[in-house]
Amino acid sequence: MPLHSIINHNLTTQIYVWKIEETFEDLFDEVALNDVNLIRLNTMKSEQHQRGFLSVRKLLQESGLTDFDLHYTQDGKPYLKNGKFISISHSHEFSAIIISEQAVGIDLEIQKEKALKIASRFMDISHLENLSQTDKIKKATIVWGIKETIFKIKNEKG
Repeated sequence: MPLHSIINHNLTTQIYVWKIEETFEDLFDEVALNDVNLIRLNTMKSEQHQRGFLSVRKLLQESGLTDFDLHYTQDGKPYLKNGKFISISHSHEFSAIIISEQAVGIDLEIQKEKALKIASRFMDISHLENLSQTDKIKKATIVWGIKETIFKIKNEKG
């Protein structure tokens, strides 16, 4: 089972991380999906995205929940029936969820050159001066992840 880790951030906040190693078929056979999410899964074009989607359902199971406990607002923000807050992310071979009694966000990003190409859209690029190329990519990726996490928490445009 590729449960990578469970992090108890505090008494009311847990982070679950999955290393996606299974095939689509193996993941699909191990989770039950509600009708809306089954349709959603079938519209995904990328198997990698499908596997990320299904691995999130495995993480829900690890937390004692199921796909039937997870819902989405009209804006696509996930929420739980039990009133707790949830945030979801998956990128390449990892997926993660964070569940808490307070608003939370989580974002997984692969460090890659693309972060530098779009850095001017989300940060003051002067903060990248005098860094090695590797450190520029790392810093831009971290700032991008922070921005994404804040957007997930705030759930506002702008």
